[in-house]
Amino acid sequence: MAAPFAPLTAADRDILRWLAAHRGAGWTALAEGLMDLGLNVVLLALLLLAALLAALVVRRLRPLVAAAGGAAVVSVVASQVLKHLIARPRPDAGLALVHAGGYSMPSTDAALVAGLTAAAVLAVRWPGRAWRLTVSAGAVAANLVTGWALVYLGVHWTTDVLAGWLLGGTIGAAVGTLVRRRATDGEPAP
Repeated sequence: MAAPFAPLTAADRDILRWLAAHRGAGWTALAEGLMDLGLNVVLLALLLLAALLAALVVRRLRPLVAAAGGAAVVSVVASQVLKHLIARPRPDAGLALVHAGGYSMPSTDAALVAGLTAAAVLAVRWPGRAWRLTVSAGAVAANLVTGWALVYLGVHWTTDVLAGWLLGGTIGAAVGTLVRRRATDGEPAP
C-alpha cells in the first residue's frame, strides 16, 4: 500500500531541493530572523498584552481581539490534532536549515497566522474600503512571508504550509464572521 502523501512528497521534494540550491546568506538571515521573531516569547507576550489593553480601552477593538485570539487558539489546537492523525515526517535533514521535532502536516505556524489574520479581517466593520484593503493586504503579506520562511528553512514542505493556510483560514473566517455577526446584532441598520 502506497503512502497517502507519496505524490505530494515528490513535488514538495522538488520545490525544497530547488530552494536549497538557491539559498543565499541574506535570504537565510531574513528567514531565520523572522523565525526568531515568531518564537520570541517576550515579544509575543508583549503583543498579547498590548492587544488586551487596546481592547479594554477601545471598545470597537474587542471583537477584533476576541476573534483573532479565538481563531489563533482553535487553529493551533486543530493543527496539532491533525499532525498526529496524519503523521507526516518533516523534510530530510539534508534539505533543512532548521530542524524541528514532531510531524509536519499541517503547519501550525501557517495555520496560526492564517487563522489570526482571517479573523482580524472579518471580525469588524472596517471604516471604509481603503482600511479593509490595507488590512487584507497586510494579512496576505503576513501569510506569504510566513509560508516562504517555513519552506525556505526546510521546517515544512510546501503542502504542509498550504494545508495550514487552508485550515487556519477556514477557522479564522468562521470565527471572524461569527464574532462580527454577534457584534452587529444590536446595531441599527445603516
